[in-house]
This record gives sequence, C-alpha cells and structure tokens, in this order.
Amino acid sequence: MHLDFDWSDATHPSGIAGYEIVGRHQGSSYPVVSTSTTRSRYSGVVCGYVVGRNLPDWRWQIRAHANSGEWGEWTGYRRFDFAPCRKADASMCSSG
Repeated sequence: MHLDFDWSDATHPSGIAGYEIVGRHQGSSYPVVSTSTTRSRYSGVVCGYVVGRNLPDWRWQIRAHANSGEWGEWTGYRRFDFAPCRKADASMCSSG
C-alpha cells in the first residue's frame, strides 16, 4: 500500500529541523507508520494485508522539531482510507 502525506511547512524563529509523523487505524495503538523526515512530505510503501472492514478510518498526524531542539504540538488528526489491494500492488512488497 502506498502512502503519500503532504503538509504545509511549519515555521519557528530557529528554523525547522524536521518532522515526526504517525499514522494508525482509528482505535489502534500500533502505528502503520511512525517515522521522521526533514521534508514536509512523506511517501512510503507499507506491506501487509488490511482486512476489508479496516480499510476506512485511518488517521495521521505530525509535529515539527525546531532547530533549537523544541518539539511542537501534534497536529489534529487527518483522516485517510486504504483502498483494496490490486494484484499489481503485490510487486511493491516482493522480496525478489
């Protein structure tokens, strides 16, 4: 499954060193993505199977990390849904 999140750059007097992003299913404590990036965009491939009833109701949020070392507040949750996998999608996660 391909994820592509894009957000506006944050501002801070010392500048922004990067961002932390977390995405998980509504009510789940295990994130499908939990990573850092220096850009105001994240793209990645998540391998695995999502049961049909769990395709909708995913949430993601970000927070900025200032050059001065301070962390910003987490944004409000933004919603996304996964689409059912197609046969062509399987090649993204193959190991050989």
